[in-house]
Amino acid sequence: MQVSNYFCCSSYALFVESVLYTMLTSHIKNRDMIMQVVLFVITLGIYALYWYYSTLKDLHTANGKDEGAGIWALVMLVPILGYFAYWHYASEFSEFTVGRYPTLVMFLAWIVFAPIVWLLVQMELNKAAAGGVSQPAAA
Repeated sequence: MQVSNYFCCSSYALFVESVLYTMLTSHIKNRDMIMQVVLFVITLGIYALYWYYSTLKDLHTANGKDEGAGIWALVMLVPILGYFAYWHYASEFSEFTVGRYPTLVMFLAWIVFAPIVWLLVQMELNKAAAGGVSQPAAA
């Protein structure tokens, strides 16, 4: 009897988490990686700023925050202050993935080879947009 009671409660908890996750990620758009590279090349890199802004806004919303993604996108353009923007983005992404990608690792990836951050973030956001559970919702 105790096992079935536990199963019932754990199933309900998983259901609630999946509903919360869907509500927190229903705003995320699926973005085509190849098209992003094409847009990056055509716009001579300006698309990267738009991508940073739009995905940071998605991360803020998914993490339940209402911070200014536009301000962080502008801060990213300032040479030394840009590192703070990278750290902020890495922190938001780490929170979104419930620590699967540590903030420090993502921050260092921004500095060493930024395209890997683009790939990892977009893959996780596309999973969330497709309804696939990229991470459980934090209750």
